[in-house]
Amino acid sequence: MQKKFIRLFLFSLALSASSYASDTNALLHLFRKKNIPKQTDTESMLAQMRDQGVDFSPSLFASSGWDVAGGRKRTTDGNLEYLLDLNLKLQSDKIAGFKGGIFSADFQLRRGGHPAQDAGSFEFLSLIEANNLTQLSELWYRQSFGEDLFWFKVGKNDCSLYFDYANNGSYFQNSGFEGLSTIRILPAYPNPSMGVIVGSTPVDFIAIKAGLFDGSLILGNQTGSKGIFGEFFTDLSAHAFMVGQIDFSWNLKSGLTGRVGVGGWHNTAHLPNYNKGTSKGVQGGYVVVDQTVWQSSVKNSTSEIGAFFQIGFTSPKPNPVKQAYAAGMSWIGMFPKRPNDVFGFGASMERFSLEPGSGYVKPAEVDLEVFYVYIPKRWLNIQPDVQYIINPGGSGVNNAFVLLLDAAVSF
Repeated sequence: MQKKFIRLFLFSLALSASSYASDTNALLHLFRKKNIPKQTDTESMLAQMRDQGVDFSPSLFASSGWDVAGGRKRTTDGNLEYLLDLNLKLQSDKIAGFKGGIFSADFQLRRGGHPAQDAGSFEFLSLIEANNLTQLSELWYRQSFGEDLFWFKVGKNDCSLYFDYANNGSYFQNSGFEGLSTIRILPAYPNPSMGVIVGSTPVDFIAIKAGLFDGSLILGNQTGSKGIFGEFFTDLSAHAFMVGQIDFSWNLKSGLTGRVGVGGWHNTAHLPNYNKGTSKGVQGGYVVVDQTVWQSSVKNSTSEIGAFFQIGFTSPKPNPVKQAYAAGMSWIGMFPKRPNDVFGFGASMERFSLEPGSGYVKPAEVDLEVFYVYIPKRWLNIQPDVQYIINPGGSGVNNAFVLLLDAAVSF
């Protein structure tokens, strides 16, 4: 099976590909295009389709990770994993003649290993790590009025780009940087769910968002693979996930932009506490900060450094993680001759519940990550990644040192 994965991956790398423009989930934000080289025939064809309001964006992500020291066990097979993502968007202004509407469908196929299992870590070590899946991950419609003065989005969707998301953390592979583990449980890859999001941008520097979703994943229902509606229309009051966030953004005189997002969430599900009793619903809060700290003064340069910080909290009685933190930076165009490449490093911490019965013997897991995203072609990204996990899973196993090699082909 490993050989089949490798053949599929190498074959895909050899294909001529088109530009990539998808905003459906956090995975796809890893690969931002900057400078646009001459288009291939395939790219020209897809560009013509986009001109007609049809945007088809297939992508293949692959990752291989090795636990080379510590953790639960040394990796012997590389834990090769891949994710095939087929995304379709239809724009209402070009197809139906009215502005602001987007219809989207997203199919995902994931196969492969689990590097986090070898390391024994609480967090996943790659962005595509999950159980094997074949599913229609998203099917939604979004309508905007007055340049996002008001908008809504309805359907099965991944809401990780709207809530608890650090823009400057989007290149990290470890899941501790992609969503705070205190949230139980955000509808996102690999388990998006049916829901409704409404939002408003009343002024340029304020954005308000709120969502209502099928939150039955917290009860063990795999919402990603359970059709489009899941349990949304089945006793929603027993497992409704509600979330809201308000963003305040700014642009300093030096041109450096920043944002702070403050959010809160609540799941109505009744969960057993670790020690005794039952929590009638769980809730928590979080804060996300993004800040561009430096931009090149060279004309037409895209080089910049962005930093981020996240903090989240919830009750330790029914939840495995009571507090979570993440911070880091990304440097786009660190080398003048590599304007699109990205270097980054960061640290995240998950403070475990130490309630009697929780099973954790260490108070926290700390995840350190350093990476470099090499972009030789605008359709190809190669990312060497190094992670060091302190107190993996809070279980008492030795600290783990993990090497990963990630790649993406974006058509």
